Amino acid sequence: MDEMVQHSTPRALTEAEIADVTEDFAHPAKNAINAGFDGVELHGANGYLNQFIDSQANNRTHGYGGSLPRRLLFLREVVEGVVAVVGEDRIGVRLAPLTTLQGAVDDTPQATYLAAARMLDERCLYIPIAEADWDDAPEMPTTFKEALRLIYRGTMIYSGKYTAERTEQAVQNGWADLIGLVAPSLPIPISRRDFNGAWR
Repeated sequence: MDEMVQHSTPRALTEAEIADVTEDFAHPAKNAINAGFDGVELHGANGYLNQFIDSQANNRTHGYGGSLPRRLLFLREVVEGVVAVVGEDRIGVRLAPLTTLQGAVDDTPQATYLAAARMLDERCLYIPIAEADWDDAPEMPTTFKEALRLIYRGTMIYSGKYTAERTEQAVQNGWADLIGLVAPSLPIPISRRDFNGAWR
């Protein structure tokens, strides 16, 4: 029987190591496009890139920790590095403002993720928002979604516990362009915008 290999104790990266990791995102993104993929999506949720964004997960004391602009710096540098090799029309950044996976929790999620959306505006094609979907999960307020819509002008995609009624409401009210659904929720006939902003 296979046994788990004990990993080393995690530690915060140094600033020099962070610069190397930034390059580690750009290289495979370029490889994906060269291999024929239409685009790439960066995982900024569930304990991945948001371990830098979220205040309770990021306790670094150097230039990538502390204030909100510093906590967003790594995400910005990764996005800009990937955009440089694939273009802003081939990148999405997945966010999850209210999920708490892997200890990634933010004290002021609305302020933090509105700032993240502002930074991502015109830097990426779309933002998929993963809403918390477990039974007692905090609900993302509609006012939060409307504020995101005002700040971010690209395509907004939401997923998480969406019914036919909630899907129709989200798209018709304009704060969502697309809704991610699982098979039991389909088919749902709705009008939506494609990535170029045209209704169909």
